[in-house]
Amino acid sequence: MSDDPVSPTSEDFALEPSLVDQVLRLPEIQGRIFSFNEQGDAARCARVCQGWRDVALDHTWHTVYGVKPLFELLAPMKLCLKNNKVTELDFMRKIRSSDWIRFSLFARRVRCLTLTFRRDKPNGILASAYTEVLRSRPMINILPNLLELYISVWSETSLLQYAVLFLHASLKHLSFKISPHVSNVSDIELFLDEVSSRASNVNDISATFTSSFPLIETSFSSFIAGRKALSVLYMASCTLTTAVLEAASCLPHLKQLSIDLQKTGNNNAFDAVQSILCADGNSRKQFPSMRFLDLQSRLDSITDFISSRPNFSCLWSLRIDMVCHGDADDLQRCLEVISTSCKNLVRLVFTQFNHVGVHPAVLDQEKASISAEILMPITSLPFLVVFELSHTQYITISDDELVDLLSRCLRLTTLRLNPEPIQLADHNSPVPSLAVIHRIVECRPKLETLAIYLDASNVELPIFVAEPLKSLGSLSLGRSPIKDADRVALYLSQVLPQSCELVTGVHSASAWSEVKKKLPLLMSFHLEERSRFCVIEEENRTLRNKLLSVSKLLDQMSLSEAPTQETRTEESERGANTEDYTMAADEEVHANQEVDP
Repeated sequence: MSDDPVSPTSEDFALEPSLVDQVLRLPEIQGRIFSFNEQGDAARCARVCQGWRDVALDHTWHTVYGVKPLFELLAPMKLCLKNNKVTELDFMRKIRSSDWIRFSLFARRVRCLTLTFRRDKPNGILASAYTEVLRSRPMINILPNLLELYISVWSETSLLQYAVLFLHASLKHLSFKISPHVSNVSDIELFLDEVSSRASNVNDISATFTSSFPLIETSFSSFIAGRKALSVLYMASCTLTTAVLEAASCLPHLKQLSIDLQKTGNNNAFDAVQSILCADGNSRKQFPSMRFLDLQSRLDSITDFISSRPNFSCLWSLRIDMVCHGDADDLQRCLEVISTSCKNLVRLVFTQFNHVGVHPAVLDQEKASISAEILMPITSLPFLVVFELSHTQYITISDDELVDLLSRCLRLTTLRLNPEPIQLADHNSPVPSLAVIHRIVECRPKLETLAIYLDASNVELPIFVAEPLKSLGSLSLGRSPIKDADRVALYLSQVLPQSCELVTGVHSASAWSEVKKKLPLLMSFHLEERSRFCVIEEENRTLRNKLLSVSKLLDQMSLSEAPTQETRTEESERGANTEDYTMAADEEVHANQEVDP
């Protein structure tokens, strides 16, 4: 037998896949990883191996902007010159049946599609291309898994009728915007009829008409009334008429209503909303399932609107987009009305939009400043979990006032108190200090998200913290002023858990980016320090228990050797009785001797 060593084969190096490899091969994990890539990067990843191909292609074709990428899968396209000005695309040849086989491999992955119909845009699609697709398609639904469809019409065109290519029963979200250049309402009415017949299960509709709506008000009202499965509805100002709102108020499953009162100049829109939503007679029958309400208007108008509604107690979420610079008094009145009329609110959000032409620097600081007293009405909402407030001015609140506010909101888990104000605080303004985070840890241990504007210039490091805020997952300090990044990072590493993310905004100071880079290392150091501290505490506790056991044992031994107090008392009483008996006997003998000498 030869003694030559046998050369290894590939089977000798074949190892069982590790647990990490098995996890990374899961489609869900791979899809999550590819979701952070751009579409071009995901397309390149699809060429790496067969295991990555399907997941990477799903991400690449999940969202498609325009029909050009889809039509190019069917046949080559060419530019066609029209009127010597505008170039549009058309097919170079007829579409074959084999083209649809290749098309279906990618079309089934599309979940979101955006369509823009405009003739004045170069590289548009000719109507003849849509006609060829309609003629040659082997199936009715060319995008069978499409869930979201966004349509914009920007010019006088009949191409809206070709949107029926992408309508089917599985469609869930539909958004369409008609520009002021469109005046042919027959195409719009035909499109609404096609949606009613082909996409009857749509549950989320966003409708914006910037012109010609009075001509199609009846058709749009009938369209809304027929959407029995509708749960989310967004309407611009021009669509807010009494007829449309009456149709929407009878929908049995409508849970979220978003109303934009500022897109156009419709002065009758607010009156129509108030007449329908605030009617006393059939208030319980109108919007029976509405739980989420989004409003955009002036703050005083919204306050009047909420105060006149008798049954807003059914709301769970209220979002208010404040138009123009808000007044602190108006905000306080609005919060007081909400705390009275919306007792069951779980989520309350205020966002601030500046009026065009009004710069925040010219605002009256005394009039626009927000104090702790203005925010106190939210403590009357017993179920409030999320509170967010955005404003041009910073919030003037001290550490004690902030802690008192949080201590009264028992269920609050998300708090955003204007972390990025446009008007920054000066040195004499009362804003919370960085040390308030340590106090928030104590009064609200279940807080998950915190965003606040505070003063991080003067940092006082706390005493060693054995247990940081465990549940906090996100901290955003926005445009808060900062001087010493090292000292701030050292402080935050002691009060924040290792899983907490420090969020830096677009307008945040560069020093906060340095804090974000240094935090992981400092947190790891403090985690090891806490571990050693816990080990030492456990050793001290064990030693203390041993000393107590030894002390108890010694006490028991001493008690068993020495007579007890009761024993000593009985012996002393027995001795005293014996002595008394002896003395009595001696006296009797002495008396007998005296009587009989």
